[in-house]
Amino acid sequence: FHSSRPNTFYHVAPKPLFCLVLRGEKQIHIGTEMILCGPGDYWISTVEMPASVWVRGATPYLGLSFEIDPAEIIEIVTEAEIEIPRQDANEKIGPSALAPKSDRDVRDACARLVLLLANPRPSTYLADHFKREILYRLLTGKDGALFYQKVVTQPSQEGIVRAICRIKDDL
Repeated sequence: FHSSRPNTFYHVAPKPLFCLVLRGEKQIHIGTEMILCGPGDYWISTVEMPASVWVRGATPYLGLSFEIDPAEIIEIVTEAEIEIPRQDANEKIGPSALAPKSDRDVRDACARLVLLLANPRPSTYLADHFKREILYRLLTGKDGALFYQKVVTQPSQEGIVRAICRIKDDL
């Protein structure tokens, strides 16, 4: 997402989504909660929910985003044998969003994904792999347990049902 105009305001109801701010600032309002994201911050929406977004400041805004599929998260955890530690519902923001600072591994994986756009023939194959790497880095990072909890187990019982079906199918 790119905005060259400051003070752009819009309403969204995003599907489960990962969004990393590359340049500029974004202010997100979800109910009574407010999230301010600057360069290097990311926002994860875990369920479809109405939000108001305000692109702030005088510099152009640039952000990277893609939809998150809980089934893909379960697949990555299973294939990579990631052990998700149990974590209390110590929430960073609201019941259905997560807004931490990215680490270098996440930013580097995102940079590789963005650099594909510079290629005259961007590779969908590589884009899919870089997206999976970003998700892997999120799951194995310091907020990995909270990310997994919010994306897979918390939105609804449906996520748990899908995980159980996946485990049964693969065993």
